[in-house]
Amino acid sequence: MANIIIIGDIHNHWVEAEAIASKYDATHTIVFTGDYFDNFGDSAIEADQTARWLKESLSKPNRVHLMGNHDVNYAYFNLRPGSNLGDQIYNCSGYSPAKDDAINRIMSNEDWNRVRLAHKQNSFWFSHAGFHPFWFSSPPYGMDDKVIEIKLKKIQKAIQDREFSNELGAAGKCRGGMNRVGGLLWRDQIRESYTGSYWNDESGIKQVCGHTPVKSIDVEETRNKGLCIDIDCGLSQVLEILEDGTYSIIDTGLESFYKESERKFAEQEKKAREEQRRKYLDISSWGSYDDIYNKLNKS
Repeated sequence: MANIIIIGDIHNHWVEAEAIASKYDATHTIVFTGDYFDNFGDSAIEADQTARWLKESLSKPNRVHLMGNHDVNYAYFNLRPGSNLGDQIYNCSGYSPAKDDAINRIMSNEDWNRVRLAHKQNSFWFSHAGFHPFWFSSPPYGMDDKVIEIKLKKIQKAIQDREFSNELGAAGKCRGGMNRVGGLLWRDQIRESYTGSYWNDESGIKQVCGHTPVKSIDVEETRNKGLCIDIDCGLSQVLEILEDGTYSIIDTGLESFYKESERKFAEQEKKAREEQRRKYLDISSWGSYDDIYNKLNKS
C-alpha cells in the first residue's frame, strides 16, 4: 500500500473524515495531520464522540495518525506526575477539563502512544505544522533527514521526562507566542514560511502538514526542489501522493468546515453588537448626567 491519501485537520468533523478515508482504505495508506479535537463552541459530548472514532481509527493498520497542538493538550504525557488537570506542559486554546476527562475515559495510554509526531513515506515527511529550519537544522547538514531524526529523538526524550520541548511546542509571535517561529505543532505556513533566501535552507526536503487554515491546499516550492504543502482546508480537499512521489489534489465535494465556523462567529459578533446597541439606547434614554444626578438626589 505505497500510495498515500493525506487528510487535514478534523476538529470533531470525524464523520466527514471517516467517509473520505473509507473510500481509500483498501488501496492507500491514510495519513491524518492531527487536530482531531476542539471546535468552535464544542463540549465534552463532541469530545467523547471524536475520541471513540479516533480509538477505532488507530486500530486500522493502514492509517497513520499525527499529533496536533489541539491533541497534545489531552495526552496523558502532557500532565506532570502529581499535578492536576489544567496544569499542562503544553497548552492550547479550546482545552477544558471536562473534555479532557471525556477523552481520556476512552483513550488509553497505549492509544496515545500510537499517535505519532511525524511520519516519512514516499520521500515526503508528514507532521502537524511542519518542520522549520529554525528548529530542525544544524550545520553543516541543514534541515535534512539525519538532523530531523535526531531532533525527533530529542523531543521523545523530553516527552518521557515530562519536559517542555521548543522543537515541539514553541509558538511563534504571529500565533501569540514568544518565539521567532513555531515548533512542530505550531509553525504557521503563511507567516512563518522558510522559502525565502533569509533562511538559506538548501535541504530540499518535501513535507506535508496542516495546522494553518487555508481556502485550498497551499503548495510552497522551496529551494533545491523542496516542497511544503499545507492541507488544512476544512476537509474540502485531500492530497494524494503516489509511490513515485508525484502528487495530486483531490476535491472531496465537501464545503470547508471553516466556513461554518466563520458563519457562527459572525452570528455571535452580530448578536454582541446588537446587545451593545441596546445597552447604549437604554443608557441614552436616561438623559444627561445632570438629569440622572438630580433624579437620584430627589429620591
